[in-house]
Amino acid sequence: MSESLTNAELAKAMRGLVGCRVCAHPKARHAPNRGPCELCPCQSYEAPAKFNARRTTCREGHRHDSMREAQRCEDLHLLQKGGVISDLVVHPRFPLSAFRFEDSCPEKVCDYEADSQYVENGRLVVEDVKSKPTKTALYQLKKRLMKACHGIEILETR
Repeated sequence: MSESLTNAELAKAMRGLVGCRVCAHPKARHAPNRGPCELCPCQSYEAPAKFNARRTTCREGHRHDSMREAQRCEDLHLLQKGGVISDLVVHPRFPLSAFRFEDSCPEKVCDYEADSQYVENGRLVVEDVKSKPTKTALYQLKKRLMKACHGIEILETR
């Protein structure tokens, strides 16, 4: 029994709803930038990356949001093998907190996830691969909070 699309399903597909790209299930419909629907048997929908970047896995097996970020990760792994840097951590998370004026207790506001962290010449370096479109207002705010909360200056690489 062949499954053909009805006119209503075809109209939905033309309005931006797409079938599953993994299993090609004709009845599974995913809205762009949303998770899988109940009909999708594979349940493995992955939202597209921001800024038209391609999500990539580097040679070390880490998932990255862009090819440039994956290339930088591979470069850092080579530098670590060569002894130039040490203690490389990929995608470290830093809690960002603010103090309440009433009781001077720190309250966690959000997390900042950097691309990499390593030690170079005895100094901790936190690095993020950035281009002009990715330097958003939210990133700028988190960068200032990193400096205020942890005293860490983020190194931006291209």
